[in-house]
Amino acid sequence: MALWKQLLENGAAQALNLRTGCAGYAAPGSGLPLYDHELTEDRTPLEANMEWVVKWNKGAFVGREALEKQKQEGL
Repeated sequence: MALWKQLLENGAAQALNLRTGCAGYAAPGSGLPLYDHELTEDRTPLEANMEWVVKWNKGAFVGREALEKQKQEGL
């Protein structure tokens, strides 16, 4: 346990996600959506409660119309 605490303290300075046992991009628990985990062909960002990843103000993108319809009509 002391080793784990030391890793957490040292990792914090390096912005590592050691709390989940992983480090690096999109480590579990990082809050970043992973395709085939939180997001799939059958689950949209809205259904995964991750609307924050959708850039509504960015203009046209693939799937925008479907997401807008889903947002208006509800899940």
